[in-house]
Amino acid sequence: MPRPIDRSKPANALVIADETVYFNNTPGVWRRITASCPYSDGLYVTLTNEMTLPPGVLNQVRRQPLKLYQDHYRPTEVSLQFIRWLRSMLLRATCYREAMALLRPLMEKHP
Repeated sequence: MPRPIDRSKPANALVIADETVYFNNTPGVWRRITASCPYSDGLYVTLTNEMTLPPGVLNQVRRQPLKLYQDHYRPTEVSLQFIRWLRSMLLRATCYREAMALLRPLMEKHP
């Protein structure tokens, strides 16, 4: 069942369809939002039970995690490498003075 789309809001510019959907084996009402991708010819189809927010807002929220992941992937990978290195160094049989001498330059470099 189609739902009205407020085309005066800029957030709804990419929305192609906003529909109310009912499933046989699922209680409640669902909402299917179809929107075009701003960067390619692809389509985003969002299935949600949120009925109050505008479809453009839900479409942007759905696309945001992918952008956040792409923007912050590298620092996360570097921090995981550091944790692996630290774990391997902690499991080595090294005296405390030697370990601190190895860690001190790293700690000064990354305050």
